Parts: sequence; C-alpha cells; structure tokens
Amino acid sequence: MNWIIKESVSGNPAVWTPPAGFSVGSVEITFYGIIIALAIVASVIIADRLGKKYRNVSSDDVFFVAWFTVGFGVLGARLFYIFTFIDIYIASPQLIFTQFAGLSIYGGIVGGFAGLCLGVFLGNKIKQRKGQNGKIDLVAVLDIAAPVVVMSQAIGRWGNFFNQELYGREITNANAQWFPWAVYINWNANHAEAWHHALFFYESFLNIIVFAVLIFLIKRVKAPGLIVSLYVAAYGIIRIILEGFREPEGTPVLFGAFNVWHMFSLLFIVVGLTFTSIWLYRNKDILKKRRRKKEPKKV
Repeated sequence: MNWIIKESVSGNPAVWTPPAGFSVGSVEITFYGIIIALAIVASVIIADRLGKKYRNVSSDDVFFVAWFTVGFGVLGARLFYIFTFIDIYIASPQLIFTQFAGLSIYGGIVGGFAGLCLGVFLGNKIKQRKGQNGKIDLVAVLDIAAPVVVMSQAIGRWGNFFNQELYGREITNANAQWFPWAVYINWNANHAEAWHHALFFYESFLNIIVFAVLIFLIKRVKAPGLIVSLYVAAYGIIRIILEGFREPEGTPVLFGAFNVWHMFSLLFIVVGLTFTSIWLYRNKDILKKRRRKKEPKKV
C-alpha cells in the first residue's frame, strides 16, 4: 500500500494521491469496498436509533426492512449504471460480469426505495399471518431512511476519493489547487495529470448539512412524510448544482448541455417539492396551532 507523493505541475508543494486498496495474502481489498461497508453499517445503526426514538419502529422491523433496502439498492445502482452506459456494455457484454466497477447513486436510491417498500409489505404480511400487532408504517420508515441515506452518501463519497473518480473540471489556478477544494488526479483517460474540482468532497459536505437539518426536523416533526420529501428535493438541488462543475466527457447527453443527471436531478426536485407541498397542506392546522402557541400573549 503506497501513497503516491510527487511535485505538482504548477509548482505547488508536493501532492499525494491515495492507493485504491491493499492486499492480504492473495486477497485484494479496496478502500472503496471498506467505505461502502462502513456506510451500510452506520446506516443501519442510525436507522435503528431513529426508528425507536422518533417514529415508533422497532429494531426487528428496521433490520428486516434494511436487508431488502440495501440489497435492492446495490442491485439498482449497478443496473442503472449499466443502462446509462448501455452502448459500452452492448459492444462488450463481458464487462457486465468481469468489470464490477460502476454504481449509480440515482439507481441506488430508486432500487433502495423499491426494496424498502417490498420489505415493509412482506414484514406486514408476516405479522398478519402470525397475528402480531404493530403494523409497519411505510411513510414512517421512509422518514427514517431519508437522513440515513444522505449520511451513507456522505460517507460513501469518500470511496470515490480512493478510486480517483467523481472529480470535476480541471483547476488551472494555482491558488485554488489545494485539498479538499481540489483533488489531484494522477491518472485520467482524457487529460494529463492535474488538479480537478473535488466533487466527491463537495457532495459529501453538502450531504452532511442536509443530514443535520433532517435530524433537527425529525426530532420536532411527528407527522411522517416531511423528512423524506425534503431529502428528495434537497438531493436533487445538490446534484443539479454540482453538475456545473462536472467534466462533460462520458456523461450521456439528452440535448444541448442537458444530460441524464440533470434530468434526474430535476425529477427529484419536482417530486420532493410536490410532496412537501402536499404535507404542508395536510398539516396546515397543526402548523397554525404551533404558531399560536409561540405568539406572545397580549396583556
């Protein structure tokens, strides 16, 4: 395991790039895999605590649903990536089975959502057959999943750092060539070695902010539905902002400068804001009561 240290082409102090992983005997272990595993473990732990404390979801229910959510999330992330770059995989179908690199976060979210819904459905069916009380509330579980997913994304993005991926356009200004604003990429199929915008860090940082906001709200908002709606809208906004920093090469373009990631970002924003508006309308009476309580009494 070697950390590569070399002089920057701009004359800045020595820069370093991380190794992709290390070997234990004949087994290759990647830091990307370790970080993804840590993100999954942290997600389940956080979900368990949030479920019991704020949404009346038991640990057994959280763990049961988590199996389906994680499994379908990974499957969705892989399949969505393959379909996004389908031309490559049609030309070389063996890559589907021999090159497992390539996961799409949007596919992971959609796949995870499908797995979560299936887990809730099966969990309730099992409870019904056993005559157990305490039906699993789908919207409550989604509220738990929202901060959990955004935190797992914040952790998982550091896997991109070790893989030297998810970087943006090249930074030529020597004063801006510093980590974590920029990341030094020492291999690139399209460009020479250079400093690039550290998109993985930008997203990780913004995801942590969203996580903090969602945790603040889930502690105070009892009616389920708002947390997950805000997450969907917030993540769409984050991604559409970061697309402005991304290298255009390799991204499937729909028309002009509008690519497939813009489309999904806009879709997330529209869906998130729509359900947020629905939640606010349905809970307007509760919100009015809270405002009245906060208003100072007239003497």
